[in-house]
Amino acid sequence: MTYRRKSLYRARRSKAPERRRKPGKSKRHDEVPGEDMSWLWPDRAPVGEITLFAGKTGAGKTVFVTDVIARVTKGAPWPDGAGSAPVGEALVFCEDRIASVQNPRLLAAGGDLAKVRHWPATSDFYLDDHLKDLKADLKAHPETRLVVFDPLDDYVIAHSYRNIRAVLGKLLVMVREQGVAVIGVGHPPKGTPASIDSFGGSRGIISRARSFWLVTRDDEDQRLLLWVKCQLTHLRTGLAFEVVGDRVDGFTDQPPRVVWIDGPVEMTADDWWALEQLRIKEAGKRAKQRRTQEDERAITLLSELIITPGKPVRVTEIEKVARERNILVGRFDHCRALQRAADQLGIERNGKWAPPEGGPGGDVVESASAVPR
Repeated sequence: MTYRRKSLYRARRSKAPERRRKPGKSKRHDEVPGEDMSWLWPDRAPVGEITLFAGKTGAGKTVFVTDVIARVTKGAPWPDGAGSAPVGEALVFCEDRIASVQNPRLLAAGGDLAKVRHWPATSDFYLDDHLKDLKADLKAHPETRLVVFDPLDDYVIAHSYRNIRAVLGKLLVMVREQGVAVIGVGHPPKGTPASIDSFGGSRGIISRARSFWLVTRDDEDQRLLLWVKCQLTHLRTGLAFEVVGDRVDGFTDQPPRVVWIDGPVEMTADDWWALEQLRIKEAGKRAKQRRTQEDERAITLLSELIITPGKPVRVTEIEKVARERNILVGRFDHCRALQRAADQLGIERNGKWAPPEGGPGGDVVESASAVPR
């Protein structure tokens, strides 16, 4: 949480608590008329609910969401054959610049700029305090079908699980009244978190959403839209797409757009995460093997130059031979293989590198703790 958001949160907490409304009365279920579930994108993005899309930087999640926005503005068919998008307007809260980033991408995706609105960048908007303003805007534009927050966490002051659920709960009440779908974009924390934690931020966001999809890329640089959770349908298949540059009239650069690949992706985000853990484990094994080989080569080099002759050698000479044998690539004092080999052989390192006192197998002159790491 940034300093500004912490200050806003403390300021809100310092205000006198508002009077709580009296609880209502219970109501029988048969008094509530039944209705079918309404979808923006059938089985993927419901109306009146929050749909989350998460992915690492460069995964293509914002380009993908731009494609969704463009389809809504034109009523274009969905790439999985699930019918056409409900034609209407979209309200976008986004960190990217409009003139040079958002508009070229929307045009490349075939969107109608006249049906896309944005909140003024000069005003701070937080769901905690400005839901009334958002509701007034949606009422003034009844053709709105979609509201996008990219990233969602930037527009919420609350940070605890309970408070975030309360804020998003009020948002849900409002969008259900207006018949609008909400998309939230998120960035995963560092490392490779489990798929359910890939949105980042509080679990309160994930628990309020009813649909959650992960955007990632495979070894062939294809982008994958993978199921994390959707509590309103049995569909678990994902989709694949590529991101390509396209020329747009009036712009020199080639803004990226989505090109969909035919056919479903049977893998879920949990499957991808399990495979990613195996890849990380195998990469660790390969790195350990490379380190062992580098250490063996460094020990051989220092043994030939210093230990066997039994005389000190200048650092410049060691550096020259190490570069010839591809043991040293960058700076000499950053080559950990040579440092570890010197530790193991007990080589003394001052102006020159010298064999240990007492010859090979003698006492270690310089401790490992003194070696730069």
